[in-house]
Amino acid sequence: GGLRIVRIGGRHRRDRRGGGGRIIQGCGTFGGKWGRMDSSEKSIGANRMKYYYVGGMLCLLTMCLTIEGGGTVKKEDVPKYLKTLQTSQVAKDRATAAEMLGKRGSINVNDVKDAIDPLKTSVQKDTDAGVRKAAATALGAIGSEPEETVPLLTDVLKKDKSLEVKLAAVQALATFGPDAKSALPAIRELAAQQKDNKKVKGIINEATKAIAGKKKG
Repeated sequence: GGLRIVRIGGRHRRDRRGGGGRIIQGCGTFGGKWGRMDSSEKSIGANRMKYYYVGGMLCLLTMCLTIEGGGTVKKEDVPKYLKTLQTSQVAKDRATAAEMLGKRGSINVNDVKDAIDPLKTSVQKDTDAGVRKAAATALGAIGSEPEETVPLLTDVLKKDKSLEVKLAAVQALATFGPDAKSALPAIRELAAQQKDNKKVKGIINEATKAIAGKKKG
């Protein structure tokens, strides 16, 4: 038999084989320098590279989706978001903080109990419509204190000048179900004002169905 030396991945390997075997020039596995490999070695190396490439792409995709979806909001992050909501001079940051508080509240209301009143203040008084919209959505996601939150959101629906905030209030009210029946007249009034707006019509129809349902228990 003959003796050949192949460089693969930065290492030399001795390979003894019978005469007459075909040797194919190819690239060593995992970034090694060019060496002499037979067809089976080249195939194994290529397959390994495919697996690592696919695995890496899946990992990257998962990271992107986590970033895009905002990730999971942890209980220990609540004070940070609450402070941002109350003190930040940047409207976008306040809106994001409200959104994160709503996400955590949808998991565990008790974790955000100190944020409910600040969210109510934001939905009524923040100068930025995006923040008011996010605060309304957060209150709906948290879904607590319907006896106080439903009248507040109804008032927002009636008085806010932004249509997007009004619609956020409608959708938040819908999450309270039959507990928000007192808001139906204001919701129907908005429907009449926006009768030619298909988007508004669709949102209001869904909200009305949710609110007009039967109470549990």
